[in-house]
Amino acid sequence: MFMEIVILTQLMNAPSYGYQIRQKAAKTVGPYYKINNNQLYPKLRHMEEKGYITKEISVQEGKPNRHIYSITDLGIEYFYTLLKTFPAEDAADENEYLMRIGFFYILDANARADILEKRRKTLHLEYEHMNYLTELYQKEKYVPYSKDYFQFSKDSIMKELDLIDEMLKKAE
Repeated sequence: MFMEIVILTQLMNAPSYGYQIRQKAAKTVGPYYKINNNQLYPKLRHMEEKGYITKEISVQEGKPNRHIYSITDLGIEYFYTLLKTFPAEDAADENEYLMRIGFFYILDANARADILEKRRKTLHLEYEHMNYLTELYQKEKYVPYSKDYFQFSKDSIMKELDLIDEMLKKAE
């Protein structure tokens, strides 16, 4: 879903050709998530087949034709559906979660609460796992920094849980 949201986000702003979509998306999602042509163009074809986007061919002299993609009304509906659809397993995926946080301003209160509750549940599971690892490696002399790292992770999780609680209170 992440890739589709990224592509549709770019097309919501303006019609674009593939290279533009890739360049703009790279700025949006950051340096660690790369979109390559083998991911982008099959996804564009799929979304075109579904009617979410259209493709117009722009003829260029002396160069390959450019395919300009635009979002359709159905694509806009699909975009909103993707944002609201947040399976529990995606709550552990930082990209999926942050993409939805970035669009909280267009989601209704129920969708926002659902996303936050699923993320909260995932964070509680991660916290329990960090506790388990802390106990497991507490006496391990071969991993001297583990205890510090696990504590840092637990502190980070607790800060995010506090933030989620604040966000949920604001949503009430």
